[in-house]
Amino acid sequence: MSFYDKITPPTSTTKLFLDFILSDTDSKGLSTPNEKISRTSWTYDGVGNSQVKIEELFKKCFLFPHELTAVWYQVYAKHTNSYHGFHHHCNDNCDRSGIFYIKLTDRKLLTQFKYDDMIVTPDAQEGDIILFDASILHQSPPNDTNEDKIIVSFNFKTSNERTDSPSS
Repeated sequence: MSFYDKITPPTSTTKLFLDFILSDTDSKGLSTPNEKISRTSWTYDGVGNSQVKIEELFKKCFLFPHELTAVWYQVYAKHTNSYHGFHHHCNDNCDRSGIFYIKLTDRKLLTQFKYDDMIVTPDAQEGDIILFDASILHQSPPNDTNEDKIIVSFNFKTSNERTDSPSS
């Protein structure tokens, strides 16, 4: 059994996101000991303008059945060795995560997951969305290729509440 689900939205949806990201002037680079990201809408100090805009675009394009808790994009520019080390997204507000591969021309840049003590990559390509348990460790390998890698990541909360009424 696979540890992820895959969906593929229309090419026109991928293009909408790509056009927005390439024209966004509010994003910035991010560098910490576990990541070197060329451009992102993510901020550690609150929600920025780019993050609000990408979330609005996401909600406009997808009728998502769960509570979105965060949406952001990341650009790993060509020849920069930009990367994001192993991490997870699991917290009280998030139990599932997704990666929308907006631009991915080299499969060696696919997200790597630690699953059952192995490093595995999903069977995905540009335009696919991968949904997975937010507690699974994953990373974006360094980009030393001739092409940018661009993704939209998102977190969401599925409802685990029971709707059964108590017995009398």
